[in-house]
Amino acid sequence: MTPRLDLGWTRRPASGVDGDDPLDRRTTILIIDDEVEVRRYLRTVLELAGCQVYEAMNGPLGLGLSCAIEPGVVLIDVMLSGMSGLDVCRSIDHQRHAVIVLTEQRDPLVEAECLAAGADRFVPKPIDADVLTRTLHELISGRPRR
Repeated sequence: MTPRLDLGWTRRPASGVDGDDPLDRRTTILIIDDEVEVRRYLRTVLELAGCQVYEAMNGPLGLGLSCAIEPGVVLIDVMLSGMSGLDVCRSIDHQRHAVIVLTEQRDPLVEAECLAAGADRFVPKPIDADVLTRTLHELISGRPRR
């Protein structure tokens, strides 16, 4: 049996299945990262946690998907090719999506710039599954930023 991470929420069936409510948007996550290995790792971690996961390999595709699928949370790499992750973060509808920025940069100024661009949280790369799931849980449950 595959181990399951507990983020404190569960995936519900789509509307029309046994009369349940539609899928909770908070469990739908969009990953915008140009590195396939990172997307694969994140998908594995998030699907084990019960999330529905979508992927985009660049900023313009990610922005389009964020409008089409309305994810509850968007994970954005800062160093995207073409349109930067910060530009994506500035362009995304923050009223509809929570944003977690991912980056290898350890500069506090970069973190401040990400937060100023509208990010709700900041997770450093390489991504630790426990840190990511804890950050998601805090974000979903409405706990204040540390």
